[in-house]
Amino acid sequence: MKKCLFIIGLLLIAVGVFEFHPAVEYSRAVVPEEVYVGKDCDCGCIMGSRPWYSRFNYWFWLWVIAIPVIVFSVKPSAPRWQRAISTGICIGIGYGLTLLALDLSSDIRNGPFWVADDYPWQKSWDDPGVDCVSSQMGARVFTLLFGWIYAAIYTGWWEMIWYQYLKRRTGLIDENFKRDILTKTVVFISTLVAKLILFVVIALPFAVAGYHILEWLDLLEPLR
Repeated sequence: MKKCLFIIGLLLIAVGVFEFHPAVEYSRAVVPEEVYVGKDCDCGCIMGSRPWYSRFNYWFWLWVIAIPVIVFSVKPSAPRWQRAISTGICIGIGYGLTLLALDLSSDIRNGPFWVADDYPWQKSWDDPGVDCVSSQMGARVFTLLFGWIYAAIYTGWWEMIWYQYLKRRTGLIDENFKRDILTKTVVFISTLVAKLILFVVIALPFAVAGYHILEWLDLLEPLR
């Protein structure tokens, strides 16, 4: 657990550097000179011209890294209630970080398309950024309502990896090991989602190939 807290602490320090460093916020609002001299520079041109650290979504990567760290910090000999709390914490943290990552993504996409008065160096411009503004309102509402599902599925996948690793590589888990109800439910849902994704990945190429073959044989015309 101490190693887990130490790693999470280092991750939070790294996040803090990106969150509060003035250079990151400044670079997130930089506009290429092409915009001001009238050259063609669309939204992708503007975003692509900025340094990588101004487009780096650190909340997303904190979510990606922190969850497996927490999952693997729990020993298989721990009581069920402790493992259940760990799973609940992972889901809660994952849900919160998903919301923060989406909010940061909106800031990255929209800066400086929401023209701000606190950037005196920013030249005034009227319409170049209007079409680039992305409110992401639909994504915000969806994530607010269902973001916990993403967090639960991701946590479940790491619980599966944790179980298989300790069972096959270390032998710390045997036939007598039993999961708590919360973790068991999360793993069950995550397993179904993983199987569905695997099925789609395998079936999609065959479906596309079949469509092109039927189109080549003109067998789709009667169906249209």
